[in-house]
Amino acid sequence: MGRIDVHLPFITLVLSSHRECRLLLAGKTEVERSLGSIALDTAGTGGGAAIGAKLGALIGTGIVPGLGTAIGGIDGALAGAVTGRLTTHRLRRASLMAAVQAYNDAHARLSTQVTLAEGQTQYQYAAAVEFEEVALAKRGRIGPAADRPTRGLEPCSLG
Repeated sequence: MGRIDVHLPFITLVLSSHRECRLLLAGKTEVERSLGSIALDTAGTGGGAAIGAKLGALIGTGIVPGLGTAIGGIDGALAGAVTGRLTTHRLRRASLMAAVQAYNDAHARLSTQVTLAEGQTQYQYAAAVEFEEVALAKRGRIGPAADRPTRGLEPCSLG
């Protein structure tokens, strides 16, 4: 096998640089992170295209030498560029995805704890109401008019 020619994917470089500049101007990223993203996008696309072109040309040559080499090289370059770009995109988002998973795990744990606490609170409230009803019944203050203490407030008529 011969050497792998690597080219600089100018379109990727320009588009990635443009995106990162917009993020920088909006204050949503830092210079070091932007430079890393541009380098990763460019290397992933360029490296993937170079490896894909070589493999595609090799496969195409095995099928139809000449024309197959050219078509396989072009198809391989496109597939390699896309694969390289997707791979670098996944690498760049790996820490975000890990943080999202950690958040979701913590949310699930806390939701369970809140549900348990709600159940305990409802149980304690019901027990307190029952205790109060028993205490009121012992004092003879239970019945339709004595369900709740009025604390000195009597209903008034507006008529």
